[in-house]
Formats: sequence, structure tokens, C-alpha cells
Amino acid sequence: MKKWLIYMMFFTCILWSCADDDDDETTEVQGPSARRGVSIAYAGDNRVVLFGGEENPLLTVVNDTWIYDTLNFSWTEQTPGNNVPAARLLYNLISSKDGTVFLIGGRSLWRESDTVFYHDSWIYDPNSNTWVEQSAIPNADLPLVAYAGEDTLFLISCWFGDTVFYEYSISGDSWSRIFTAPFPEDREGPVMAYAGGTKVVLFGGYTFDAQYNPVTYENTWEYDTSTHQWIEYNHDIHPSGRISPGLTYAGGTKVILYSGTISDESDFPEDYMWEYDTSTHIWNQITVSGTRPVDRTTHAMTYIEDGKIILFGGYREEEEIGGIVLNDTWEYDIASKKWTERTQYE
Repeated sequence: MKKWLIYMMFFTCILWSCADDDDDETTEVQGPSARRGVSIAYAGDNRVVLFGGEENPLLTVVNDTWIYDTLNFSWTEQTPGNNVPAARLLYNLISSKDGTVFLIGGRSLWRESDTVFYHDSWIYDPNSNTWVEQSAIPNADLPLVAYAGEDTLFLISCWFGDTVFYEYSISGDSWSRIFTAPFPEDREGPVMAYAGGTKVVLFGGYTFDAQYNPVTYENTWEYDTSTHQWIEYNHDIHPSGRISPGLTYAGGTKVILYSGTISDESDFPEDYMWEYDTSTHIWNQITVSGTRPVDRTTHAMTYIEDGKIILFGGYREEEEIGGIVLNDTWEYDIASKKWTERTQYE
């Protein structure tokens, strides 16, 4: 019965993704396996880099490297040699201005009892197809890291412990601790993204109440690397609280938020997509045109500079089927508010 349902869902997804015009063409190619806790980053010249992730819940964590061609809608696995980061999930993959990509942090396993938290940092150069290890990050478990303008990366670790902040000099390959207050509350499952200029935005995540029930955060925090200050915003109109959504830069002073879960991996918010502008500090809900990616969590998103966003993978649970790890690739056009599925896999 379960196999029959999976096959039906697969063929239904194929039918839904069909389109009439050439721009909506879906390319059937082999690509990365289905995975969650994954990250992607734009590397210029129509290339999106993917590394690692967890292929199956509690089973296989990988350290393969892939490049997605945004013009041909195709994935190609890379062979960078033996000097590559260890297999991991829930890490940071960050675009830089010179076309290289930073990889920072992560964990070895999903389950907490046996996991190893990584404190290393790497640079991947798609032109030479090489990974080069950089200075180790500070002792900050499961950090969030975002590009923060010019020569700077910004790191926050707020994973149920002492909240700490660091800035990284790209040219100097060095970390410096930042002391500032106020700052975001300790939480698990938040997201953070570059928002133009010297700003980064943090949203979401959860903590536990006195009865150990998860409570999601709905407040929005902005950090400015020019002043080293956090500012909290609590407007009446904002996304519902959620865990491990996708959040990415969207050009100018904006970021876009997609999906995530409310309290567990089968409970998704109805207000699935939002845009936030740091120039006005206001959230606007987005209603998309046509088909969109199914709701999910721990998926990857990146902005590709031409008014478009790429989404890949993630995880969801459905009744009677259970956990589903995803490997679909979607492209979002910010101007038309339209999602197009770009790859399907046999």
C-alpha cells in the first residue's frame, strides 16, 4: 500500500510540473540524491554549489560536491580529490564576491546523542574544483553564518547555550568575537541571511516552555555589522513562528522566507512564503502564481543575482507514508512571483 501511494505521488508530481512554454521546461536528469539539512550557494557564472547533507533520516550523511547549471537546469557531480570536508548536515554554505563558496560548521549526525559538532571552515573554488581548509571557527556549536558585506562574514551561535557572536575577515582569514546587547534569545532551528549592505536578518526557531513543549519564535532581529548592534522588530504583521524554514537574500534590502514547520515535521504553516525589507522593517506575505514546492523543512535556498532564487531538497512527513526526503530543484522568479520546477529524477 505504501509503495503504491509513493508511485502515485511521483507520477502526479510529474503531471503537475508539465508546462506549455519553453521557459517552464522541466529537465529530467540525474542529480543529487534526496537529502535534508543541506545547503546551496551561488558561485557566479550560472553555477550553484551543493555539498553534503543527510540522504535518509538517521542513516547516511554524505560529503559529495555538486554544481547546478542555472541555464541548462542540470546537476553535475564534482570530483575535488581527497582534501574535502567531512560528511555533515546543518552546515552553512555561503556565497562570496569572488565566486568562491564558504562552508562553515555543521554536525555529523541528526541525532544528538552521537553527533559531533564541527568547528572547521573551508573555501570551495569551482574554477579549480578544490576545497581548501581555513581557520577554525570559535567554539560555537551549530552556528548560523551569513555574508555581511564586502570582506565580512557574521556568525551567531544561539543553540541552547551561551549566545556568542563573531565576525570573520575574509581577506585576513581570522575570527573576532563581538560583544553586544541586546541580542536574540537562545533557540534551535532559526535561520539567518544577508539582507544587503551591512545587514543580516534572523527569524524563527523554537525553545521549550516549563512543561517542555516547543514554543516557536515570531520576532525578527536585524544585525548591522557597521554598528555591531542587534535590533528586534515585533510588528503585528509577520510570519507565523516556524522551525528550520528557508531564508535567502532576494536583492536590494530584502530577504525571502519559505515554508518550515510549526511544531513538528508534518505540521506546516498556511502562510508559507514572506518577503522582509530591512529598509522598512516590514514583512509582506507572498501569494504565488501557479504550482509551488511542497511544504518542507531543512531545505536549501540561494539567490542567483538575476532576480531568481533556487530551492533544493529538504524533508517532510505525511500521513500513511511517513518521512520523505526530497531532491527536487525549483526556481522562483521574484518579479512574477512564480515557481518553476526545474529537475525531476527517476
